[in-house]
Parts: sequence; structure tokens; C-alpha cells
Amino acid sequence: MELTSGLDSHLLLGRYRVVARLAEGGMGKVYLARVEGAEGFTKPVVVKVMRPDMRAMEDGNRLFSREALILSKMQHPAVPGIIDFGTQDGARIMVLEYVHGYSVANWLDFRFARRQPIPVDSCLFVVRKVLEALHYAHTFETAEGGRVEIVHRDVAADNVLLDRKGYVYLLDFGIASITGKDRRVTAEAGTFRGKLGYAAPETVEGKPATPRSDQYSAGVLLLELLTLEAPFQSDSVADTVRRMVQEDAPLASSFRSDIPKDLDRTVARVLRKDPNERYYSVFELSRELRRLQRVDDEEALQQLRKTLEADFEELPGALGVESLKVREAALARIFEVGEGLILSPGAGPSAPTGEKSRFSLLGILAASGVAIALALGVLIAVLTRGEGEQVVVVGGEREGQDGAPAGAEEAPRVAASEEPQPAQPASGTEALNRALQTQGAAFERCFVDHLDSAEKATEAVLHFTIPQGGRPAQVSVEPKQLAPTALGVCLAKVGNNVAFPVQKREVSFRVPVRARFLNAQ
Repeated sequence: MELTSGLDSHLLLGRYRVVARLAEGGMGKVYLARVEGAEGFTKPVVVKVMRPDMRAMEDGNRLFSREALILSKMQHPAVPGIIDFGTQDGARIMVLEYVHGYSVANWLDFRFARRQPIPVDSCLFVVRKVLEALHYAHTFETAEGGRVEIVHRDVAADNVLLDRKGYVYLLDFGIASITGKDRRVTAEAGTFRGKLGYAAPETVEGKPATPRSDQYSAGVLLLELLTLEAPFQSDSVADTVRRMVQEDAPLASSFRSDIPKDLDRTVARVLRKDPNERYYSVFELSRELRRLQRVDDEEALQQLRKTLEADFEELPGALGVESLKVREAALARIFEVGEGLILSPGAGPSAPTGEKSRFSLLGILAASGVAIALALGVLIAVLTRGEGEQVVVVGGEREGQDGAPAGAEEAPRVAASEEPQPAQPASGTEALNRALQTQGAAFERCFVDHLDSAEKATEAVLHFTIPQGGRPAQVSVEPKQLAPTALGVCLAKVGNNVAFPVQKREVSFRVPVRARFLNAQ
């Protein structure tokens, strides 16, 4: 599945370039972006933009701003930090650290589809990292030395991220409650906020969430990791709520034979309906899970890393989500800036200025994770060859000694003995170039849609002939063996759709079209 990009190439807050849309949640849309600095500096980030309907709601604005305030105070390795917060076009925008991986929810779906249990030590390790982040929040100390209690209230599989190196992150503090002597923002009392199936039963009944409520949600997550089943989920909301409040969770050992009795007892205690019967704190629970973990943390991390690296290769195809290579290539995409184009090193000269280019040189990414870099040759000059045809020489990355583009000797000649005359003004070539650029995205699409051919023929030459006083142009594809392939036919078809300006005489020119496959490793 390709990344969709409703704000593709837009700059947000003046310095964050959107490259793709990742997801859409209750508060807003989440985009993959990069911050751009001097001398080619870039860094991937995640941008959350409030949904239009939420902007009109006072409660939505308050929650979004409150999350930014909470994250601005937190510094923990398992909590993605906030980088920036601002407003653009009436929308609040939050910029966060990017995690190169997938949610636990994705991982669970993949493992469930494969009927492959997750190793017990990996389950314990993941949940312990979540508990460490929760303990940090529950016992948060302000910069002034004060203490506040931040209760997440939304611990769930889709709010825990795993990167391919095995690191675990707890995100989305949008509905967190803050209490304590030094609190500055609080959650409204008597209102249930959380995720059905994960939320503690006391919160469903309208009681305030506490650290033990977060502990309960982490226990549900642990049981789900161990069993690949959501213990309280049902087909209806009413039945889900009933099970959350009334039913005991099943034992993990009823799903698999490698669950020790002590782990069954620990999970059962965490999921007690009475919060007073649970562990005193998430720190105490984490210590108990560490006792049950059979390997040390370094070995557990290495085991999880090895598992995730293998799973994340197959997960995209199994679930129909974008691959990490697609994201990597999207981050490397080149976008139009100002009146010209930024080119990656070695991609050739920039497009002519004077009119903003309407396409990016890096193509849309294919599901295989291959990035396509389309480099339409830039029209350099119109050379008159005696009284014969006009030839627009295209391509070349530097000029030759005679001022003509390097490679000009490859242009078709009317007669071998004819030498180029001085170049005519380039105004006509700019118009031709602009016409070509209007179909740039369509040329890119050809390479994306026909990867098999593109991998074998990464460069083509389109030979255009525009008749005197009219159009359409005639176009042929070189090399000849490429012309009858699906890629060649596609390129020719797009070329025929280019609306070139009317010419006073017949004009012929060649356009190199190069596909550059990026290494996404």
C-alpha cells in the first residue's frame, strides 16, 4: 500500500516538509515529514495536525494543547519527545520525534494472521518498557522540583510503537490527566476517556483514573501479547463493557503451554476489578515481570530486535500497510522549492526558473519499497542545423568546451558534415520544457507501475517531433527494445499527451528519462 499524502511537499511552520500521510486519529491527521536545515541537513519527524472539526471545539483545542504541554515537560527514552508546537492556517500543529517502526497493534495483527505466538520474554520486555514510561509519568518531577501525577489513560496496543531495533515507545498523552500540588492542567472529572477493551473497569463506571488504572491497561496489553487475543473485546460495545466490568480475564496458559504459573498469577492480579487488589505501583509490577523474565535485558533486547527485523520485512505485505523502505524513500524525495527544483547529487541540472515546476523529480513510491527518481532532461538550447530540422539538445550535466551540452554529439543530425550554428534564444525551449513538466508526474507513474521493466531499463530516450503549426507531437521511445514493453508504451502514451505550444517550423528534440533506484537500507 502506498503512503498517501494530502499535504505532500507542503512546508508546515516554515521548516517541516510533509512527505506522506501516516494515519488519522481522533484528534487529527499524522504526517511523516522532515525538518530541513543548512547544507543538506534533514531529520525525520512526525507532524500531528488538528482535524478541522476538532478546531471548532473548545474541548478539542484544549486537549491538543494539553498534550503538547505535557510532552514539553517529559524527557524519557520510551516517550517520543515534542520538537515544536505552533499554529498555521488556524490549525494547531505538533511536531514529534519519529519512530521508524510499527505499532504493537500492527505486530499483533501480523502474528495473529500467522498464528505465531510471541516469545514470552519479548512480551515481558515490551510491557516492562511501557511500565517504565508510566512510572516516570506517575512520579513526574517538574523542573522546579515539584511533583505531579500524570495518568496516561489510553495505554493500548495502537499507542505503543516498536522500532525495528527493538526499542519501545509509549505515545499519545492526549487524554492524560494531571493531578498534584503543582498541576497546571487537569482532566475533567466524571468523564470516561480511554479505549474500550483496555480501560480499567473503574474508569468505565465514571471513577477517576489513577496510576493503577494505567497498570490495569498495561496488564491487558501483556495478556494480549501473550495470547494474541484481546481478552474483553466483543462484537458490540455493550457486551465489551459488560465483559470489562464483570468478567475475569482468561489465563494465558489456556492459550499456550509455555506460560509459567507465576506469570498467570501476576497477570490475574494486575487485572483485578478492584484497583486496591492490584500491585501498589507500576514500578512494583515491572520488578515482578523482571523476575519472571528468563534472560537479562540486553539479551531480551537482542532477541526482540532479531524478531522484529524479520517480522517487519513481511508485515507490510501481510497487512497491506506501507513498508519501512517506502517511508525511507519518501523521506528522501525531492520537492519543488520556490521557482526551481532541488536535485539530489548527480541527478543533473536544475529545471529552468521563471515558472514554478509542477512535479517532483522523485516519483511516487512502489509497494516494493523501490524509490523512483525521475530525471527529465532539461532543455538546454535550440540549435539550428543549416536549413534542416531544428534540434533541441536535451540532457548533459555540464557544458562542453564549445558551450554546447556534454553529450550533444549524440543528438540526431541532418547530415554528418553539418555543424551546429550559434544557439537561438532559449525562450522557445523554456515553453517546451514547461509543457514537458506538466506531465512529469505521469512519466514517474510509468516507472512505478511497471517496475519489472524499469529495473531492466533505468533510462529511456523520448524522441519528440512537433509538426509545423500544430500538434500533437509524434513521439518514439529508444532504445528500440524498450518501445514495445509496457514501460515503453506508457512513456509514449504520456508523451503524446504533452500539449506543446504551436511551432513556426517543425521541431525535433530528445528527452532522456532516467529512473534512479534508491538504496533504502
